[in-house]
Amino acid sequence: RCAVKLSARAPTMWPLARRSRQKRAWWRAVCLYDTDRHHGQTKSKTRWMKKNRVDTTANISLGILVGTLLLAVFLAAVMANRTEQALIDRLERIGAERLTLYASTVEAAHSRFDYLPFIVAEDDQVRSLLLAPTSDSLRGTVNRKIESWRRESNADVLYLMDADGIVVASSNWDGPDSFVGHDYHFRPYFIDAAEGRLGRFFAVGVTTGRPGLFLSRPVTANGQLLGVAVLKIDMAPLEQDWAAGGENVWVSDRDGVIFLASNPDWHYHSLEPLSTETQSRLQSIRKYHLHPIAPLQQSQLAVSPSGNPLIRLEYPAGESADYLLHQRDIPELEWRLYYLSDLSGLSQSRVYAIVMAALIAAVLGLLTLF
Repeated sequence: RCAVKLSARAPTMWPLARRSRQKRAWWRAVCLYDTDRHHGQTKSKTRWMKKNRVDTTANISLGILVGTLLLAVFLAAVMANRTEQALIDRLERIGAERLTLYASTVEAAHSRFDYLPFIVAEDDQVRSLLLAPTSDSLRGTVNRKIESWRRESNADVLYLMDADGIVVASSNWDGPDSFVGHDYHFRPYFIDAAEGRLGRFFAVGVTTGRPGLFLSRPVTANGQLLGVAVLKIDMAPLEQDWAAGGENVWVSDRDGVIFLASNPDWHYHSLEPLSTETQSRLQSIRKYHLHPIAPLQQSQLAVSPSGNPLIRLEYPAGESADYLLHQRDIPELEWRLYYLSDLSGLSQSRVYAIVMAALIAAVLGLLTLF
C-alpha cells in the first residue's frame, strides 16, 4: 500500500530528493506516516466494535432476564393453579367420605335407643300408673323399673309424662335434677307424641341445662292417649369423638342453628341471621333455653368445581381460618351435617409452586446465557 502511494507522488517529489540517502529517508517518512494513520483507523474501528459487542451482549442479557421473569410468572400461575386444583379435588374426595362416616354415626347415636320409648309405652304397670297417678307404690315401682331400663341401655334420662305434659315417673327420680313434677307440655316432642306421632327433637334441657336429643312415643289404651314416654340422649360423646380426631364438624337444625360441633365456639350460632318470627318461635319452645343465637361470622370466598363453598370463619379472638365446606342432609332428623376441610395447606402449596416455577425459570435462563 505504501509503495503504491509513493509511486503516485514520486514524479513531483523526485527532484527534491537528489541524494540517495535523502531519498531513502523520505521513503521511510512517508511509509511511517501512512502506517501510523492506518493503525489509528484500525484501533478506532476495533474500539467501536468492542463497544458495539458489549452493548449487544447487554441487550441480550436484559432480554433473557425479562424473558426469564415472564416465564417464571407464567409457570408460577400454571403450577399454582394445578396444585390448588389437585388439593381441592383431594379434599372433595376426603370430605365426601367423612360425611358418609359421620352421618352414619349420628344416625346410629339415636337409632340404637329407639326401642326404649316403645318398651315404656307398652308396659302394663306404666299404663296403670297413668290411670292411677296418685298411687305412691305404683309410682315407686315404675320409677325403679324405668331407672333399670336406663341403666342397662346407658341412655341419659328416661321418663314418663301424663296427658297434660307433667312428668309422673323418671329414671332420675331420686336425684337433685329429678324431672318428676315438671311440666314440659310446650316441648315439640310432647306435642308430636300427644298427636299420635313419634317425636324427635334436639334441645337444651330446661331443668339440667344440658343439651340432648329427645325421642318420644304416645302411651295409649283403647285408642285413648294416657301419656307420653320420653328418652333423652346425650350427644356430647359424639362431639368429643370429633374433637379427639381433630375433625371440624358441626350439625345444624332446620332453622340453620348449630347445636352439635367439634368446636364449642360454634355452638348456638346460626348460619344466617334469623328472622324475628324464627327467634320468637325458638324462645316460645325454649329450644336453646338461655343461649342467645348469634350469626356465625363467615364469608364465602369462592365455590369449588363440585359446588361446595370455600369460606372464611372469623373467631372472637380476631383470628380467621379458611375451609372447604361439605354438607349432607339427615332427613329423618331434619338435620344437616357439615364437614369442614382445612385450607391452610392451600397457601403452602401455592408458595411451593411459586418457588419451583422460579427455580425452573432460573435454570432455563442460565442455560440460555451460557
